[in-house]
Amino acid sequence: LASWTSIPLFLKGFTGEIDGWTANGWRYGFSALMWLPVLILGAARGTLPAGLWRASLLPSVFNTAAQACFGLAPYYMSPGLMTFSLRFQIVFVTVGAAMMFPAERRVIRSPGFLVGMACVIGGTIATVAFQPGGLGGGTGVGVALAVAAGILYAAYALSVRRFMHGLSPLTAFAAVSQITAAGMVGLMLVY
Repeated sequence: LASWTSIPLFLKGFTGEIDGWTANGWRYGFSALMWLPVLILGAARGTLPAGLWRASLLPSVFNTAAQACFGLAPYYMSPGLMTFSLRFQIVFVTVGAAMMFPAERRVIRSPGFLVGMACVIGGTIATVAFQPGGLGGGTGVGVALAVAAGILYAAYALSVRRFMHGLSPLTAFAAVSQITAAGMVGLMLVY
């Protein structure tokens, strides 16, 4: 949690130095290099699963789009507001899980889960709505980018579960990281 919530702070710190496309390209390019040894080792051992790259494609598309929105959001809003706006991801992933995975419906219908979901929705809306001076440290574009990132992260998580189920999480994430990095570095070079 500490690592994940600190990223918006670091990204915000770069807003005066580099654009969001550059921040994303370097951030995800470096991440891909960190995860590349997993794939190299798997290839050398002959243990990479058949169809890994095909299974990684749709999750990578969603992740690339989510990362683009996530990396641009700090240019339009404060890190705290961004982090709260991203919490809508929980709502989107829950709705998607209920639609795609029947076994999840029992948990989602439980009173404790519904109360928790209501808290997420209420807290996020209250955080955005009660900012001093409107959106306070943000703009409508920033909130839209953060919510879009949340929707796309939910689609990413659901597509990983759907298409990469049964694969080693390390191998799956390493493959998704390579494709996402190609997209992020490509966008960096274009923009």
